[in-house]
Formats: sequence, C-alpha cells, structure tokens
Amino acid sequence: MKTNKKTTLGLAALFGLAISYYAMAEVNDIYAKSGVTIDDCVIEGNRVTITYTPMMETLYYSPGIEYQVMDERVILSVVRCPIKKECAVDSELIAQNGQQHVVSLTLDKTYHAGDLFVHYAGDDMTLEGEQHTEAEL
Repeated sequence: MKTNKKTTLGLAALFGLAISYYAMAEVNDIYAKSGVTIDDCVIEGNRVTITYTPMMETLYYSPGIEYQVMDERVILSVVRCPIKKECAVDSELIAQNGQQHVVSLTLDKTYHAGDLFVHYAGDDMTLEGEQHTEAEL
C-alpha cells in the first residue's frame, strides 16, 4: 500500500486529535474495595436500588455511581469525588441515612443479581460476592 505525505500527515493529525479528546475527557475516581461496602441491592423489574456505605473521609465524598452495560453485564462504579469539586455521575443519591447512601437506576431491561458487578479500583465482584478479575469481564 502506497501512502503519500498528505495522507500520513492527515492520519497523524487525526490520531493526535483523538488522543487529545480522550485526555481531556474527565474520568472520575472510584473507590477501592476497602473504601466502600455494598449494603443492599434490590432489583424490581428494570429498576435497581443500591445501598452502599463509603469510607468516611474529610476530603472526599460519593455523589453517586456510574454504570455501563457490557456484554449483558451491568458494571457499577462508586464515584469518589474531592469535596471542592462536582463530579458527574449516572445515578445521583436519592437518599442518605448517616453514612449509608442510596442510589436508584433504571436500566434498559431487567437484569439478575448475577449480572450486576461492582468495579472497584483494581478489581471486580458481583453484588452477591462472587469474585471476578477484570480479565473475565
């Protein structure tokens, strides 16, 4: 395949723009497994309500969770945000009782508990406690 100088420069510029875009995209920090406890998960049809307790910190708080659906699995991440910043989340807190936080999300279809995974900083596990590695997802 023969390429000319303009094509090579154009591809390099496009690649540079793509890298710049992803570098500028804000990525939220998430809790490590040692920093949050999933207390309860209730699934009613396509609505999932999760109660969790983040580690008590003076410089961070949890505004809610982010989630994504990949290969018929729902991957949940508990967001850890600096107190002087607002972090965008997919599902904001609907209630807070002391340290317990409650979020509710409506999914595109009904999932079972075995399809819900919490992604911690460093590893993953289902809400029922079955261990999984990131490579399995």
